[in-house]
Amino acid sequence: DEIIASDILDQNTYDQIENQFRIASGGADYLVALQPFAEDNLIAFTRNSIHLISGVGADLGNAVVREITREVGCCARKSIAQVGSKIMFLSDNGVYGVEFDQLYNLRGVSVPLSEAINPTINNIDPLYIDNAVGIYHDNRYYLAVTPKGSTENNMMLVYNFLNDGWESVDYINQRGWNIKNFIRAGAGGLNSLYAVNELGGIHLIDGGTAAVDTLALAVGEGTAQYGISSFLNTRQYTFGTMDRKKFNSYELHIESASEIESDAIMTMETENLDGTEIYGSISSIIGAPIPSGEDESIRGRLGNKRAYGAQIGVTPTTGRPKIRAVKITGMLAFSSTTSAS
Repeated sequence: DEIIASDILDQNTYDQIENQFRIASGGADYLVALQPFAEDNLIAFTRNSIHLISGVGADLGNAVVREITREVGCCARKSIAQVGSKIMFLSDNGVYGVEFDQLYNLRGVSVPLSEAINPTINNIDPLYIDNAVGIYHDNRYYLAVTPKGSTENNMMLVYNFLNDGWESVDYINQRGWNIKNFIRAGAGGLNSLYAVNELGGIHLIDGGTAAVDTLALAVGEGTAQYGISSFLNTRQYTFGTMDRKKFNSYELHIESASEIESDAIMTMETENLDGTEIYGSISSIIGAPIPSGEDESIRGRLGNKRAYGAQIGVTPTTGRPKIRAVKITGMLAFSSTTSAS
């Protein structure tokens, strides 16, 4: 719980009075990471709280330590990533952010950004949560974590800042695959994102549009291709009311990758009344798979299925289709208070 600031260009010399700071002293807490911020501020993340050290760019005798929040802390040093005026990090309760408010004072955001994916967050193994690794790249926050049943970071969560939501959960159950760190690097062009494993393997994230992953799990080993099993589930559509609805039609905008044609099976899962409807493959609906580099707007009927809420599922069977938009239409129905079966 102690921070010592050395003299400039002399790491072995420091002032024991002016250059020494205690964070969360007297409590069962410990420092996890330090993160520089704007206007000579330094954020100190402990396991159960967050503190701000102001004025670290001038005379440290005038620096001030104050507590931002004791409601959350950081449990993984490498999960911290700065995105504009916001700092992302992983806590025991999920992914949080710390940002400047209108008065340029730091505050802890009370609702975690990962609230929408709490079941996935709860699947992180608490014994290895401190190994989590995060980075910001291309308007996204990537977070590699260890799921229960594993001992390595082989699950990656992706938050999209353009959509303000979590867009992907990637899991690779391949022996030797793990993410020890993320690296942003480039050679004469735009920076790309790479994942590094503990055996020295370097892998390009989102480096292609093929329906396989190409991995080299150790230095000196040849590459091997592994098939990708994927699916998309939309949010549950309830139309903002608790009443029973009758879902009658859908519209799906889907696009093929530039190098391979695409096909997928479409389903709908309903809640109260519970059920799963299979509407067949895209090729059976439009007569053929979607050609490479082309897109389709597919419309169809949902059979007036009655339920409280519904969500659409798309499971690719060929290629790597891109889902651009999903729409469900319906109306309130079945307002009787008599139970249905």
